[in-house]
Amino acid sequence: MNAGVKDGMGLNNIGLLITTTGRVTHVDDDYFYIDDGSNVKNGMPWSGIRVYASTLTKPAEGDDVVVTGVVGIYKDGQNIYPMIRPRYQRDIRSLRSVNTLILDAPAGWLYAKPSDVLEIALRQTRLEKACAGFQAFIEYNRGVISTSSSNICTEQSPYGLLIYRDVNDAEGRIDYAAGIDQGARPAQQPFRDPALLAVIRFTAIGDGTARVVFRQHYPENMFTDTDGSFIPAFTVDGPMIIVDGTPPSANIISPKSGDTIRGGTVCEISWNASDANLSTNSIKIEYFDGAGWNVIIERAYNSGRWFWQVPAVSAPNAKVRLTVSDMAGNSSSVESGVFTILPS
Repeated sequence: MNAGVKDGMGLNNIGLLITTTGRVTHVDDDYFYIDDGSNVKNGMPWSGIRVYASTLTKPAEGDDVVVTGVVGIYKDGQNIYPMIRPRYQRDIRSLRSVNTLILDAPAGWLYAKPSDVLEIALRQTRLEKACAGFQAFIEYNRGVISTSSSNICTEQSPYGLLIYRDVNDAEGRIDYAAGIDQGARPAQQPFRDPALLAVIRFTAIGDGTARVVFRQHYPENMFTDTDGSFIPAFTVDGPMIIVDGTPPSANIISPKSGDTIRGGTVCEISWNASDANLSTNSIKIEYFDGAGWNVIIERAYNSGRWFWQVPAVSAPNAKVRLTVSDMAGNSSSVESGVFTILPS
């Protein structure tokens, strides 16, 4: 049985492969420390968890980094503290890194219904020198989203010479590389500015969670400089994608069929509504006065009730309608039974 670390809580994670993000608080010959904001005490004047990296290039103190590694322990006096052991240099990634390939989208999280089209942009930024090309190896969750080579649009790319563009949709993989086209008129030149390299269009095909990410590959994701040398790329994966084709469920509790309400009074409208991905203000409430529908509130929070200032009208066949919408654009509408509004 492994001894637990000092002041540790929860399940023992020794031996597990983890990824964490934090700021470098101290650098030594064989290791450095990162603090993810939890201010972990380690018996030293600085806070954070030790990262053992004796043979790896260590970041600078103050850098924000992402570290992947196996959780271990070390002993200092009578106390046992956690330690992370990165396996490769690529397991230590600076959030201030240069030569960056990014997969991004207009929103941090994307919500879609099946058959919706989603766009993920492949971009470059913070190049240290002008480059003549790049290569990217990407993967995605095939059961949730789908694409093809014809859905990779590169009209705005500074690299007009296609080297290869291979999409294996059965396995959810994209291999893509391009370089400058010296045969173009005018000829393309080596490029180092931030740029859009491609737009990949995906079709949502089934409910679930997906992500478009860079995958480990040899040769790796990289740029090529004007001398033909390879420059490893720091990569930033795409946002989470939620595909949801299920409409919200809802029912109106009150008013009920046969109720009588006096105009000019306050009536409580109550309901139940649920969905895995409800938007913040997901409720629209309307009432029917016998001639048409009138909006009570366009965007209400799903609190389960709304206090309605009943209009001073006579409506012997009144109803309330509740429409519930989720983040993916699904919606459901339910109506109450017929009730009566008496004149005030």
